[in-house]
Amino acid sequence: MKFRLLILGFAFCLVSTTHAQMLGITIEVDTAFYGPNTPTIDDTFDPTGSMDGMVTYRVYADFANATDVISAIYSDVASLGTIPMEIDAPCGCFNPVNVSIAMDGSNSSLFWDAFPIWEYDTYWTVGMPSSDAPGIIPQAIGLPPGNEVCSASITDGSVFVAGSPINAIAGDDLRILVAQG
Repeated sequence: MKFRLLILGFAFCLVSTTHAQMLGITIEVDTAFYGPNTPTIDDTFDPTGSMDGMVTYRVYADFANATDVISAIYSDVASLGTIPMEIDAPCGCFNPVNVSIAMDGSNSSLFWDAFPIWEYDTYWTVGMPSSDAPGIIPQAIGLPPGNEVCSASITDGSVFVAGSPINAIAGDDLRILVAQG
């Protein structure tokens, strides 16, 4: 995934059920692929090096307090005047799990031994790096069908959780995962 993430105004698309103090977003490189022996020489999921030069990024919402909660990431262009929610990746996104553009029950880390590339899927989420992570799997409404997250411009949709599950709470690292690309 050699691409740059452009999430313009993404911070304005985040809402909390409490008076959370979201400070902004952080985009971090999770994994960079440099041939068949990355991330480590023991990995054999890409023996031909077809992912050479690709990068997986993680996008986090940063908060002021460990108890801050995020309930949704959304866009409602017509009613609220927000900008569309989108990941702009000119070189494309890696989508081996082709069910949804949001984290759902189809991408469990229990599958990663059999399908290691699934760990590097592109998706929207509320704190869930895999469907079997602690917490509640986010729900989605108004997202386009399919798995083309990088070509999807969401103008009236949301990825959300009800209540305050563990995956929606900032915690000691003061951040919540909201996307991977």
